[in-house]
Amino acid sequence: MTSKFFLLPIAALAAAVILLIVLPKKLKIVLLVLIAMFFCVFGAAEARVVKAAKGSAQPGADYVIVLGCAVYGEVPSLAMQERCAAAAAYLRANPGCTAIVSGGRGAGEDITEAEAMSRLLAGAGIEPERILLEDRATSTLENLEYSQSLAGFDPKSERVVICSSEYHLYRAAKSAERLFGAPVETIPARPGVLFDRIVNYIREACGVIYLGMW
Repeated sequence: MTSKFFLLPIAALAAAVILLIVLPKKLKIVLLVLIAMFFCVFGAAEARVVKAAKGSAQPGADYVIVLGCAVYGEVPSLAMQERCAAAAAYLRANPGCTAIVSGGRGAGEDITEAEAMSRLLAGAGIEPERILLEDRATSTLENLEYSQSLAGFDPKSERVVICSSEYHLYRAAKSAERLFGAPVETIPARPGVLFDRIVNYIREACGVIYLGMW
């Protein structure tokens, strides 16, 4: 699904360039208007993604849900390491907070994403008894749904924070608000590779449009 978010606009742009070459003048004008409309919508979506990337978590949350991502064999991806580092910093500063690491086992993964994140948090000094493992989820929505089922929290009376890569926070928070019926706070993990940040910001804006998450 995530690759689709990025590949579809590239394919559409390539098709538009070809059409601009072969179409008659009147149809070219129509096409240019449609392209301009797309970029207006894309700009609005990107603005939401960028604004949410700042994060909103305040001290004293009851739970932090750390969203999983790729594991290579048993080796956490860079994005997972970044997410766990950000979550660990919040957990150390808020000793009453419980972590829920959420993610199942996908292709090429010898352990679940939850297990990989649990190891990272433990290695960062977070006590094992503060870490709950949700090891079935295969999507953002399942991360949230299964985490709530596991911990049994009430998002309307307990404070829940979501930790994910900064570019993913808008979509994650919007999914949580729809599921929980209450706003959530967020912790951004800052990617260190500039190219990856650019690609993922573009992908996420396309995902917001594709899923209609306004």
